[in-house]
Amino acid sequence: SESSSFDLSSSNIAGCIGEVQRAIQYMELNPDANHEKMKDNMLKLKAVFLRFEQYLLNGNTQGTTATREGETSHSGEFIFHLFKEAAGITYTNKDIFLKFVREVGDRIMEFKGNTSSSGTPNLDHFVNCVKKAYGTGTELLALARAKSYRVHMTKVVGSGNGGGYSGGRTISYWCFAPALAMRELSFLKVRSILITSGTLSPLPSFSLELGLHFPVQLENNHVIQPDQIYVRVLGKGVSGKELSSKFGRRDNPEYILELGNTLASLCRVIPGGVLVFFPSYSSMDNCVQSWGGPSARNSGNGGAPSKFFAARKQKSTPKYSFPQVPTHFMTEGASTPWTRLLAKKPIVLEPRSTNDLTDAIAEFKKFISMPKSAGCILMGVCRGKISEGIDFSDDMCRAVIVTGLPFAPYLDPKVKLKREFLDAARATERVRPSDNGGFGE
Repeated sequence: SESSSFDLSSSNIAGCIGEVQRAIQYMELNPDANHEKMKDNMLKLKAVFLRFEQYLLNGNTQGTTATREGETSHSGEFIFHLFKEAAGITYTNKDIFLKFVREVGDRIMEFKGNTSSSGTPNLDHFVNCVKKAYGTGTELLALARAKSYRVHMTKVVGSGNGGGYSGGRTISYWCFAPALAMRELSFLKVRSILITSGTLSPLPSFSLELGLHFPVQLENNHVIQPDQIYVRVLGKGVSGKELSSKFGRRDNPEYILELGNTLASLCRVIPGGVLVFFPSYSSMDNCVQSWGGPSARNSGNGGAPSKFFAARKQKSTPKYSFPQVPTHFMTEGASTPWTRLLAKKPIVLEPRSTNDLTDAIAEFKKFISMPKSAGCILMGVCRGKISEGIDFSDDMCRAVIVTGLPFAPYLDPKVKLKREFLDAARATERVRPSDNGGFGE
C-alpha cells in the first residue's frame, strides 16, 4: 500500500515552479522561432503551479473541521476536488497536462544535456502523484479506487528563514488497501503470483487483505518442536516490581532498574547467546546508561552523539563491544545492572550505522566461538537491523528477550485513519473473527 500512496508538499510545488522557470530561461538563452509557442505554454504551466502553491498556502478546505495543529482529513474522493480546484486538473485533461509536463522535463535535459543537468525531480514527482491519484482505466474506476484512500493535509512547520517552508502544507494520499497494488498485478495477466514468508499466518485474513484468492496454499509446521521451546510473559521482575514497557513507564527509573536486574538474573542461568530487543534506539540507550553503562550522548558536547557507538578505526575493541569482566576484577561497591550483566556474559550493542553492523555481528560470533565461552548478550531494536534476516542458530541464540513492542502512536493521523478505515470495512463486510485469528465467512 505504501507504493500506491504519496505525499505532495508546498516545497515540491515550489520546486516545480523553479524547474519550469529554469526551462523558460533556457529557451530565452537559446532563441528559436519554434520556441515561442512552447514558451507560452510553459508560462501557463508556471501559472498553474503558482495557483496550486497559493491554494496550499491558503489552506482552502471549506466545509471541513481542522485540528488545533491545522490538520484536516478527507475521504479519498477529495483528491480529485483538490486537483481541480488547485490546478484545474480533471480526469478529462490529465493526460494532456502530464504529456506537457514530461515535455518540459525533456526540453531541460535537451538544453543542458543528461550529464550537466539535475533533471526535474519535482516535476517527475508531481507527475507520479497525479498518476497514482487517477490510476489507469475509466473515471468510474478511479472513483472506486479512491474509496480505499484517505486524504490528509498538514501544515508545514518552519521558520520561514531557511529553517523550513513556513505556512505551506503537505497533502498525503494514503492507500489503506494492499489489494489495490495486487489488483494492478492481476490486470497485467500474470500467470502466477507466489508469496512466500515465514510470517503470513493466519492465511485467511492475509488473503482477504490482499483481495486475491490463492487456490494453492502451503503452511508448514515450525522446525522447533513444542517441547524445545519455552515462552513466558514476565509481568514482574526479580524483586516483584512491575515490568511494563508502555510508553509512559519506559523512562521510569524503578522500571529500568528492575529490568536490568531481571536480565542479569536470567543471563546467569541461560547458556549461550541471548538476544535482547528494545522498542527503540532511544529506549536501549536510556537503559544502558541508567544501568551504569556508557552514554550514547556526550553531555559535554551540546547533546551531540559521542564516539561511543561508532566503530574505531584502530585495531582496538570496537566501542559497541564489551568483553566479559569477572566479578573479582570489579571495583568493590561498584555493582550495577551493567556490571552484573558483564560478569555473566560479554555484551554487543546493535550499532545505529549499517556500515558497522558487519563488525558488530563478527564481534558477537567471536565471543560465542571462544573456548569455554559463557555466551554473549546482543542488544538490539525491534524492527532494527538485527531483528530480521540474520540466522542465529544453535549457541548463537538460546533465548530471546523482548523488553517492549514499538507500537505506532495511537493518535498518529495515519494510524487513526487506518483504524477508522478498517472499522468501516469490517462493518460493511460479512466477516467475523475466526478461531485462528483470521477472518472467515
